[in-house]
Amino acid sequence: MARTRKAPIFMLVILLAVTALGFTCQADTNGTASQKQLYIRGPSSVGEGRIFQIVVATVDGPVANAAVSVPWINTVFHTDASGVVSIPAPWIDRDSQFTITASKLGYISAKFIITIVNLPIIHL
Repeated sequence: MARTRKAPIFMLVILLAVTALGFTCQADTNGTASQKQLYIRGPSSVGEGRIFQIVVATVDGPVANAAVSVPWINTVFHTDASGVVSIPAPWIDRDSQFTITASKLGYISAKFIITIVNLPIIHL
């Protein structure tokens, strides 16, 4: 008989609340059954040059010291004790989508797509 695994109700409630607030959550689907899945919560879009925050967590809660990489900076950020990391958005010529990756040894990595919005220049 195949064994199925259901996500806890509180995770569903968190995902619904996060979605209602305009945030999105994504996870990678590769890994082994013994590893916990990482999830990334953050804004679906942000204006260029702005600093934004994402949260890396599992269904059990935030993950401290997770490595977070973004394609526009050759730096790896690390989450704090609350699973939070602040990241500066790049300056761009047009609206662009980027993939943010979170990983930690012993966990299944997560990917998160964010849209960086080109802000119009206002001349006075």
